[in-house]
Formats: sequence, C-alpha cells, structure tokens
Amino acid sequence: MNRELYEKGKIIINKCLEKGYSIEPLKLQQLLILLHGVSLARYNKPFFESPVLVTKNGLILKEIEETFGDYSLGFVERFQECTPLSVTEQAIIDSIISEFGIYDYASLRKMYMLNVLEKACFQDSKKTIIPNEFIKEVFLDYGFGEKQEEVKTEDSVSNGKFIDFSKKYANLICRYYPATWLPDPETSDVVPEHDLLELSGRICENGFIEQYCLSNEDVKQIRLIRNYREKYSKE
Repeated sequence: MNRELYEKGKIIINKCLEKGYSIEPLKLQQLLILLHGVSLARYNKPFFESPVLVTKNGLILKEIEETFGDYSLGFVERFQECTPLSVTEQAIIDSIISEFGIYDYASLRKMYMLNVLEKACFQDSKKTIIPNEFIKEVFLDYGFGEKQEEVKTEDSVSNGKFIDFSKKYANLICRYYPATWLPDPETSDVVPEHDLLELSGRICENGFIEQYCLSNEDVKQIRLIRNYREKYSKE
C-alpha cells in the first residue's frame, strides 16, 4: 500500500469533516487529483507519487479504492493523522477544500479539468495511466499556475449548440461533420451532441472552429485532446 497517498487521503477526509462537507471514496479521489494537478501546475511537483488512472468509470486512484473501499457510504469519523505536511502542501489543501470541498463526486467529475483528462486519455476501453506532464498542461491551461481562477461546475461541459451554415462555410460542413449533424430539413435545427474526441480527429482548421462552430471551451478541449494524442498517445 502507498502510505503517502493513504496518509494524505486521511488529511483530506478530516478537512472535509471539519467543514461539515460529506465525503466518500469517489469524492476523495477527485479532490486528490485536483490537488495533484494544482501542485504540478504551481510548483512542478506531484502531490503524490501514485499514478492517476482513467477507466470507463472515470479518473481513479487505485490505492484509494483499495484502502477505503469499506467506506462507500461515506466517512463519518476523523482519522488519526501521521504525516506532517509542508507549507505549500497545506496551502494547496486549504485552497482546494475551501473552493471545491462542498461539491459532490458527480459535480467534481464534470469539472473542466478532470473532464478533459478523462476525455483525452481514455481510449479503446483500456485502463490508462495519465502522464503527469499532461495533467500539468491541463491545469496550467485552466489557470492554476500563478493564480487560481474560478472554475465553473455546470452540468454542461460542452456549450456549443449550433453550427453556422451560412453559404460561405457550407462547403466545409461535409468535410468536417458527420451527416447526422446536418440541419433538420423542416426546422433547420441543429442539436448535435458534440463528440469532442471525434471532432479532435476530424477538424483541421482551428480558425473555422473558433469563429463559426464551437464555444471557446469546446475549442480548448479539442486542443488539449490533440496535444495529448500527439505527445503521449502510443497510437
């Protein structure tokens, strides 16, 4: 068992209980991954040495699953803490718990940073280790370097709703979008569920995306997914 991750997990649990926030193993994993990403972005230092895995069920820390598996209904009592924290570790924990400790597991999983890691790295139904360098890249991109930005946790991660089918760009549609995404012939409505993984492989002209198709958030996610595939994917 990785004692470092176990001991830091106990500290996170205690912090949440002190503030009156409910916490169970799934939420604990997401908070630890947030702490890991912020530490990499701000200090170029991992918060823990264990690998972050992505599976069909999302981002996981295997040691947390195994160690705290009996607490699936939630933690109710404090743990005895045995590991002293550095000043920077304490500062990161305090900021993350204050900002995100109130959210439940489902809301944390939908957060942009964690959502991008999951989308970019889970391929072919295989359990995959996410490189720390990519985690750092994503968190830097979302403003967790020098100064932490507010990060929204809305239910919808993809905000782009419509595609501009003006005559000027009509010739591009068939090249970059599946036929099922063309407008309804009677209503002209377009209600695509943007598959960012598919888009990242299909679309070649970022200028076209940014101006006429997708939200800024969609564009950012596509770029990060591309970066992952170019730098880290073995395919």
